[in-house]
Amino acid sequence: MLEDTGGRLIDYYFNFGDADVIVITEAPDNVTAASAVIAVTRSGAITDVRTTVLMSYEESIEALRHSGAMGYSPPES
Repeated sequence: MLEDTGGRLIDYYFNFGDADVIVITEAPDNVTAASAVIAVTRSGAITDVRTTVLMSYEESIEALRHSGAMGYSPPES
């Protein structure tokens, strides 16, 4: 399913803790990734899904640079 949309399964792990399975995938964009998660969830195969978008080092550096130009000031108390 992922390969048909330009994505790929990178790895998966069975674990102890809050999640029984962690799946690491790559998709061309967030909409494609979300669509895959929705399709699997709709099938009823899984019932409790949490997603986390990971950023590359380069993306995080770009975000840090852009944040400096945003000029945010917190509301005054």
